[in-house]
Amino acid sequence: MSTVLLISCTQQSSMDVLEEDRKNQEYQNLSSLTVQEQGQRLSDAASKSRSNQASSKGNEEVPTISESLRPFVGRYHTEISCNDPIVNCTQGDAEFILNLLEDGTAHRTIVHLGKISTTTNDYFDDHWTYDESEQQIIIHRSNGLFFFYNLDAEDNLIFNIPKTIDFNELNRAYFAEGNPIPLHNYTLQKVK
Repeated sequence: MSTVLLISCTQQSSMDVLEEDRKNQEYQNLSSLTVQEQGQRLSDAASKSRSNQASSKGNEEVPTISESLRPFVGRYHTEISCNDPIVNCTQGDAEFILNLLEDGTAHRTIVHLGKISTTTNDYFDDHWTYDESEQQIIIHRSNGLFFFYNLDAEDNLIFNIPKTIDFNELNRAYFAEGNPIPLHNYTLQKVK
């Protein structure tokens, strides 16, 4: 009995050593990247992870948007100074990323110095639509808020602060409570 336990412990120890070696190698690979490369890799992983979750729900059929909206599907980003309270950082710049997926979901990510932060309450439940008459992408957040982005000639998104703040009573109350709104109508460029 003690011999079996000893063998079992020995096998577990070699598994631990292999796992430790693998983790050290990953750490060395990551530490050789610049901060910007780390942030880019982390943000890529986050968006791929979320899109893979949406498409790998077993036999469930994932809803998709209409064919006319497919040109808007993609990743949009901009750099925002930490002076802007929307990115919630103390110094430098942060990258604001908005992913519009084919299933109609929208995912926001903020990357600062290789750290990813998200709004966890509504990350999975945000959706996007397109208002053809206004040529706007509308983000429908799970908490009931609406955020508006105008489209430019290259299909980049331009944040529409006045419409977002004043759209309805819920939006007005939310921002009146002091919740952050971007200081500028930032342009989020579509990643080609």
